Amino acid sequence: MKNGKSTGRTGLNDDGRYSIVSHDVLMTANSKRVPLKNMAWYCCLAWGLAVANGCESRNEFAKPPPPKVTVAVPITRDVQIYFETTGQTRAVQEVDLLARVGGYLKEIHFQDGQVVQAGDLLFVIDQETYIASVASAKAAVKRADAQLRLAEQQLVRTKLLAKEDAATESSLDIQTAERDSRVADVDAAQAALKEAELNLGYTTITAPFAGRMGRHMVDIGNLVISGQTLLASLESVDPIHAYFTLSESDLLHFMEMQKAGKLKPISASEPLKLDLALGDTQDFRFHGHLDFRKFGINPATGTAERRAVFPNTDQGLIPGMFVRIRAAVGDPRPSLLVDVQAVGRDQRGDYLLIVNDQNEVESRPVKLGAMDQGMQVIESGILATDHVVIRGVQRARPGSTVEPELVPMDSQTITEASSSSTVPKKSEAAPPAGSSAERMRSQEKGPANEEAGKKNKSASEHSPNSSTPDPVQPSGGASPTSPDSQSGAKPSGAK
Repeated sequence: MKNGKSTGRTGLNDDGRYSIVSHDVLMTANSKRVPLKNMAWYCCLAWGLAVANGCESRNEFAKPPPPKVTVAVPITRDVQIYFETTGQTRAVQEVDLLARVGGYLKEIHFQDGQVVQAGDLLFVIDQETYIASVASAKAAVKRADAQLRLAEQQLVRTKLLAKEDAATESSLDIQTAERDSRVADVDAAQAALKEAELNLGYTTITAPFAGRMGRHMVDIGNLVISGQTLLASLESVDPIHAYFTLSESDLLHFMEMQKAGKLKPISASEPLKLDLALGDTQDFRFHGHLDFRKFGINPATGTAERRAVFPNTDQGLIPGMFVRIRAAVGDPRPSLLVDVQAVGRDQRGDYLLIVNDQNEVESRPVKLGAMDQGMQVIESGILATDHVVIRGVQRARPGSTVEPELVPMDSQTITEASSSSTVPKKSEAAPPAGSSAERMRSQEKGPANEEAGKKNKSASEHSPNSSTPDPVQPSGGASPTSPDSQSGAKPSGAK
């Protein structure tokens, strides 16, 4: 250095920055002074690191740790066993309304699908012809009565003449027969009048029972033929029947339970109580009882027909619905229950994975029972002290060793365990900078990402805040997303 000025060489470095090299000082664009006497020390340090990296031990296969699984002990509680089957609803009463007399349809007194009561007027057929028939029948009755009175008077006179021997016995017999004939004529006339009145009454069609009407099949003005024309249909609403079948094997099983005293006999005073649910729901909110048992088994299907009746005041059941029916079988008894997701199925049947005392996985075939409050009843195959794998079933292979985590057998705990097992730890979220995993990840990113990384590195070195940021934000300081940090203003003291 001469006269306060630096002497040396000026050149372009590999990173694109100019530097001035003198005998005693190395000056860079960042205005940092590096004494040349320390350059030898830096070179030795770099050589030592390179040798250390080259002399690292060779990679060897490390056996992975046993997989983690979640296990639980089965729940033991009293469970009510139910017999469940499928059925179909039918109306208790249903009728097709046909006209009993012919004529032209004149009136319709209901809306399609309307709920009607017994005796409500539905249809009216033209009545004029039938009114005339009633009037004619009444006149025939009067004529017959008049002829009857005449015949009785003639009989009285004939009897008086016969006492005075003025009339023969033959004349008396003829007048007696004439009187009896007129009596029969009166009866016939009265019957004809009754028939005419009935036909007149058949012109008004009423509901035979309470129920829901179907759509009308004939419009006003069309000709209705007696006994052939279907006017509409009517089905009862409340109560409603549900028909179902019972297999021969189930029937024999229930008969054996009755003989053993495990089931009460069914009687008219104490009918079997049944519950009904719609579709595939578990809401058995309809309650009824068994009201019919067909004697014998159908040889074609091997089933026996049964019928139940259910109140339907809210009209929640309609004829033809697919329903599920269940009946309680005996009294509640202690049972083992597990989470339904722990049950596996293969060609051999249902099974559960059990972790023994040596943390080895075993496959146990089980016999499944009914479902109770979302849990699966296990009738046989496991013990109350077994540790059942409920989460991580895919990682638990029969015969392998696992690391079990014991939790209670309830749905809430199982859900929490499942959710926590899927969240990675903070230490596992990202590998540390400079590690082998990080180097492999950077190599997989490709040349484009590498070039972008160089640009970011260059920008960070030229930035006045290129030093490592403090992870704690000072109180009152501007956040990285605040307007101050985005305005581009340099902090005080920056060159």
